Amino acid sequence: MIHSFKTIHKEEYASKKQIFDDAHTQYKKSLENKSIEIPNEDTLLFEVPFAKISYIPKDKMNKEAIKNGILVLEWNGDITDEQYKEVMNKLLECSYLYHTTGLLIDAMKLGHVSMFARAWLMLDWIPRMQQQKIESAKLAILRTNSPMHKVGIDYVVSYLQQAMPYECRFYVSKENAINWIFRK
Repeated sequence: MIHSFKTIHKEEYASKKQIFDDAHTQYKKSLENKSIEIPNEDTLLFEVPFAKISYIPKDKMNKEAIKNGILVLEWNGDITDEQYKEVMNKLLECSYLYHTTGLLIDAMKLGHVSMFARAWLMLDWIPRMQQQKIESAKLAILRTNSPMHKVGIDYVVSYLQQAMPYECRFYVSKENAINWIFRK
């Protein structure tokens, strides 16, 4: 029997998608077994020379509002593909553990990110983020006015908005970005 390329491609895709879904389900179950305490103050969760991830609670005095915090990813300098994957995977893990629906990405000091890393983000990372079943969320991005910087970030964000229920805005002030995310 002769199969068309389309048929083979669909079968291969379905097989790989099932493997991915099974692995991702196992990964999520392993995270569910982790017990964490939601911080009631700004807390550094992860730090490497090229990036850091922090948690900011909405209201430090209100125990219920503490749970409605945001994750902040701050990039610093040029990064390799492996470094990019490491940080984005850690961000995904933190979003699972802390159940946040607000994300601030500070790309003001972000250096070079390869097209391969961006493709990985769209083809691997975003589908895993979609598994969270987020109904709505806010994404604020701090970026420079550099034309090359804007083009790269805008491309990824446009793809993300098609795939996820994120409302997205760009800012130059961290304070304004945080205030917008916390405003309902």
